[in-house]
Amino acid sequence: MAKIEPIALEQTMISVVALLAAIREEGANQKDANWRKTEVVLADVGLTPGQIAALLGKKPNSVSKTIARARKGIGETSDE
Repeated sequence: MAKIEPIALEQTMISVVALLAAIREEGANQKDANWRKTEVVLADVGLTPGQIAALLGKKPNSVSKTIARARKGIGETSDE
């Protein structure tokens, strides 16, 4: 019988966030005027573009550009 291995808390939390992000992306109603990109939501809670990229399976540079474009589109200034 296979041994059950414990999972570190950080790894567990990263997995949960990644799953929630995937569900959010699949059910996205991006035509809604109030829609915020997942990258922006994660950046707003303090994750770096590199961390967001790892969670979403994207390149950090792509994440940075997405955040900058989204913030420019709604009149926010970038923290980067």
